[in-house]
Amino acid sequence: MSSPLVLNGNKHASLTNSLVILIFSQEISNCQKNAGSLGQTPHLCQRYNPLAMNLEIKLPRSIFDNIITQARDERPQECCGLIGGRNLQASNRYPLRNRSPQPETRYFAAPEDLFEAMKWMRDADEDLIGIYHSHPCGPAYPSQTDIELAFYPQAVYLIVTLEPETEMRAFHINAREVIEIAIVVVD
Repeated sequence: MSSPLVLNGNKHASLTNSLVILIFSQEISNCQKNAGSLGQTPHLCQRYNPLAMNLEIKLPRSIFDNIITQARDERPQECCGLIGGRNLQASNRYPLRNRSPQPETRYFAAPEDLFEAMKWMRDADEDLIGIYHSHPCGPAYPSQTDIELAFYPQAVYLIVTLEPETEMRAFHINAREVIEIAIVVVD
């Protein structure tokens, strides 16, 4: 029996047709505590930022499920990939090979995979709307390295964790500021 799925801190035994996960379920003190435990300063966590209140990324169920499956299949290594679409509505997922010398704790997308994925996005008239990776044993929150290597401020960064339970969260990262945003899973 699989454990319940957790998205943005909310447990779900099963998903409904259109599931909206709200991000404001924890107190800001919990956010600050979590940020501090990750070696970050509490000001990096902006749960109540008004900008984030209007942002959400929409993932078709198939893309959502395939990201989680990829994370499970590639465990104990971190998985990674890109999401193409328009206006934060995902159309396609582009899984990438992790070529990091430390794949259990870092990801570095294979350059040839990145090149191909960007070409496919261009051919499909898509924008890069998301970058995802997994933290097989860590929290679904950007690490200091994730924050430092967030070079695409227009993209949403999705992080999947598998332990202690499966969870996916989404973030906007710009100039070292982390803002959690909502994930909407649609059928």
